[in-house]
Amino acid sequence: MPREKSEYFLYAVLGVLAIVLLYSFGSAFFGNATNKQDANRFPQSNVELPKTASSSPFGPKTIGTTGQGDVEIQLSPQKPEGTQLSVGIAVNTHSVDLSPFDLKEITTLQFNGKSINPSEAPGIEGHHASGTLLFTGVDGIGKEFTITIKGIPQITDREFTWR
Repeated sequence: MPREKSEYFLYAVLGVLAIVLLYSFGSAFFGNATNKQDANRFPQSNVELPKTASSSPFGPKTIGTTGQGDVEIQLSPQKPEGTQLSVGIAVNTHSVDLSPFDLKEITTLQFNGKSINPSEAPGIEGHHASGTLLFTGVDGIGKEFTITIKGIPQITDREFTWR
């Protein structure tokens, strides 16, 4: 018995619908891939590290993820100028409220046996934040130092070390 045109039309519509669903499913799981080699961008966000005029001998470092309950933090120190060190910071999360965290209180710079808090730090709130940490009194810092950020989930002690 020959098939009706409406039956072929129904199969065509169902086939197109299946392709659209497969494409949507694939985009949802694989469409957020980022270029991890792009050091000035914060993965899976549009937040960029602040640009500064001086070139930096230090590469950016990232700790954490944007997974449930976690926060990804990227630090990018600039070349020290006089007794000051500027460090670009980008913070990205999809599930943690950042507003309770005061970077001036929970961040320390350790070098040559010294430990100092930043004199200036951006406020962080929402899910994407960036700015600059400013450390003063860093004369003699050299190229080996550690910046520690404490208390932000899911990694409570984040140690970023440059050598």
